[in-house]
Amino acid sequence: MRARWTTTMAAALALTLSACQETDERDGLSGDAGAGGAPGMGGQIGAGGEPGAGGNPGDPCAAACSELATCAAGPACAGIDDTTAPGLEAGCNDACDQSPQLADIINSANTCEGVIQAVGQVSPDIQQLCGGGGGGDVETACSAFGSTYARCVTEKCENLADYEDGFATQQAVGCVQFVQSGEVTVAQVQQIAGAPCSALAPGIDPVVGQDPMTGEDGALRAFCTEGPQTDPAVCEGACENVIDCADTMGQEVPPEALAELVGSCVAACVISADLTENFECANDNAGDCAAVNACLDGEDPGMGGAPGMGGMV
Repeated sequence: MRARWTTTMAAALALTLSACQETDERDGLSGDAGAGGAPGMGGQIGAGGEPGAGGNPGDPCAAACSELATCAAGPACAGIDDTTAPGLEAGCNDACDQSPQLADIINSANTCEGVIQAVGQVSPDIQQLCGGGGGGDVETACSAFGSTYARCVTEKCENLADYEDGFATQQAVGCVQFVQSGEVTVAQVQQIAGAPCSALAPGIDPVVGQDPMTGEDGALRAFCTEGPQTDPAVCEGACENVIDCADTMGQEVPPEALAELVGSCVAACVISADLTENFECANDNAGDCAAVNACLDGEDPGMGGAPGMGGMV
C-alpha cells in the first residue's frame, strides 16, 4: 500500500446513510450532487449542485431534506455552506426515496443542532463534516486524540519520549482514516481524546506489553523494553529522502507539514524492525528517487495507520 502523505477531508463531501438501508451494503447516494458528484458513486457535495431527483415539494422527504440543507448551511455544521448545501439536499432526497424513515429522523429534532446530531448518528460523513452538531472538526479531534494517546503511551513506555511528537502525528493521521472509513465517529474520537490515561490503559497495555488474551507481544513491546529497533540516524536519513521524493509518487507535501511528516516517519521507523531493511535501503539512496521509491514499494513508511485507535473503540 502506497504511503498516504497528507490527510484531506475532500473525500468526505458525501452523505451516506447506510444505517437507514435494510441491508448492510453501503450504497452511498445516487443522484447528481453537482460538480463534485457522480450518480451512484456516493458523490461529493459539489459546488452549486442542483437538487436532483428525489420527490416533489409535497413529499415528506422534500420538506425534511430542505430542512437538513438549511441547517447544514448554518452554524450547526462547519463543513457545509450555501454553495454545497444544494448538493446535500439532492443527495438527501435520493437517500430518502430509498429509506423514507430518514424524513422521520430529521423531523424528530426541534433545532438545527438536533437535526445535525440526529442525521450524524446514521451518516458517518455528516458526523465527520459536522461533528454530530456544533461544527466539530475531524482533524482537530484527531489531533487531540493523537496527542492524548501519545502522552499516555509515553507514560508507560519511556523510550517513546524522544519520538512522542512524531508518534502523535502518526496516530492523528490514522485517526482521520478511521473516521473517514466510518469505523469511528468524531464524537467517539472527542470522548477518547478527553479521557484520562487511566481510562485508556486497557487499550494501551496490550500494545506496550503483552496481549492478556493471546500472550502475544504488543506492537510496541520490543521498542519499549529494548529501545529503537532501527538505528535512529538511518531512520532520519531515510525519512528525509522519502519525503523529498514524495512528489515523484504523485503526493504533494505542504511545506508546513514537512517536519511533522518526517517526525511521524522516524517514529514509525524506530518503533518496529519490520521495515528496517526498507529504511536502510532508502537511507542509502539519497538523491535517487526511483531507488528510494523502490525501497518502499508496496510498503507504508508509517505515516498512516493508527495502532492505537483500533484498541480504543
